[in-house]
Amino acid sequence: MADQFPDRLNNGQFAKGCKPGPGRPPGRTEQLRAVLHDSITPEDVGRILRSLYAQAEAGDTQAAKLILGYAIGQPLRRYMFERDDTAPNEIRVTIRGLDRADDSPEGANKA
Repeated sequence: MADQFPDRLNNGQFAKGCKPGPGRPPGRTEQLRAVLHDSITPEDVGRILRSLYAQAEAGDTQAAKLILGYAIGQPLRRYMFERDDTAPNEIRVTIRGLDRADDSPEGANKA
């Protein structure tokens, strides 16, 4: 591998002192975003949302996840770390979802 690519080690990693590539040209993403912003009207967005909503109502779970994910946000997750006194070197991790309206520790027990 090092024979084909002198900037790489035998395991494929970049060697020390290897210069990085040029990366993304500056400003390109902003240019594309501006073109998209100038091309779509509020009416277009409304039509797209109504179409997506109709798909969600018809049972398309991906459309429903997309709409609900932006409308109410993703559910929160809470990680609970518990130590077992009988096994002092072990820690149990419990992941519980929380309702955004109830952010109390007691809400973690509802999931």
